[in-house]
Amino acid sequence: MKDSLRPLVSVIIPAYNAERCLPRALESVYGQSYRPIEVIIVDDGSTDGTGSMVEACRAGRPNEDELRLVYMRQQNAGPSRARNIGIKSAKGEYVAFLDSDDLWTEDKLEKMMRLLERDHTVDIAFSDVNIRRKKGSETEEVVMFQKNGLDKVFFGHEYMVLNPLEKLLRLNFIPTSSVVAKRGCFRDDIFFNEKRRHSEDWELWLKMSLCFNFAYVSEPFVFKNENGEGLSSESFKMLLSKMTALDDFLREKMSCAGLNAQIRSFSAELKNIYKWAGCHFMRYGEKKLARDYYGKALRESFDSRTFFHFLKTYIGA
Repeated sequence: MKDSLRPLVSVIIPAYNAERCLPRALESVYGQSYRPIEVIIVDDGSTDGTGSMVEACRAGRPNEDELRLVYMRQQNAGPSRARNIGIKSAKGEYVAFLDSDDLWTEDKLEKMMRLLERDHTVDIAFSDVNIRRKKGSETEEVVMFQKNGLDKVFFGHEYMVLNPLEKLLRLNFIPTSSVVAKRGCFRDDIFFNEKRRHSEDWELWLKMSLCFNFAYVSEPFVFKNENGEGLSSESFKMLLSKMTALDDFLREKMSCAGLNAQIRSFSAELKNIYKWAGCHFMRYGEKKLARDYYGKALRESFDSRTFFHFLKTYIGA
């Protein structure tokens, strides 16, 4: 495919106090074998030298004008708002997301765009991710698809994701930094939820699964560093945000008659999520929340074990 005929891709990077890690992320974009048209960095109110670093990077690449480096700044409002600003400013037919502390392999866009151009019914494509996670003094590396058993048996096709809503209810298998999507998918209420600081990506994929086609590439094109489990208070916030995102999604979509029956058909998946949430809220000592979610699980279908755990939430409450 000649470069002049290639679909244009805009890369969107939200950045907060990313002075140290952003240069490597940018290098992985500039090194792509499939050149994007622009890189849009949205600074989420950084208090370090992120802005100066971007300006230095732009000045150091005077002959790279075929790849525009766009820098925008907002008051600190979280990555969702930063990504939405980038999407609305993008010039490309496709948008690709990259977090400032993640990296791409040099053939990432090349192989993702090859899939998108081979099958024009695909709206959103994502790939596997190599995760390096620190746990205390030790470091472990995992490949996400392999760790979670994500293969063509799970997805139901050699590259398409069949019944994506059902699968997403079980697991958020779409790493944001791996996503390349048609820019036209983002419209009306289909954007990242700016009120949410956690699980905003999962909430968006749930919404998109109702009206768009997903495809995957099994190769790990993204390198991500994580800090293990983190503080228990932060883990609690993430769990609460995830369940709030699910509740909001269901509340909104249950009002649509055509979708009500579709979502209700996933009762078993919903029950498992609610039981899982109840168990974790109990571990955090949040008995009222645990009771609420065990109760939701029982409303999906009754079983004595879940009822036993439900009753335990009243002990010492």
